Amino acid sequence: MNTETLTGPSPAVNADEQVARIFAWRRGFNAMHLIDLGIRLGLFKSLADAPDATAAELAARLGLHEPYVRVWCTTASSARSATCSRARTAA
Repeated sequence: MNTETLTGPSPAVNADEQVARIFAWRRGFNAMHLIDLGIRLGLFKSLADAPDATAAELAARLGLHEPYVRVWCTTASSARSATCSRARTAA
């Protein structure tokens, strides 16, 4: 018995659809990585405790490097995973 018997024939997928799927999977991976970092490093909790904190203030509070926290804030804001003001995260 093969899987086609169980599920029926697989729908044809063209190259553009396959590329779109791969990029969607990659976006999902990036989002999960962003969330994981935010949780493990305490960034979400720190933002919840001090929502108006700058990237520099978050970095100092958590013992992290400010440029990396600024990039995380910008990326999280772009992904709508966290609300970070661009004015507050800009160098």
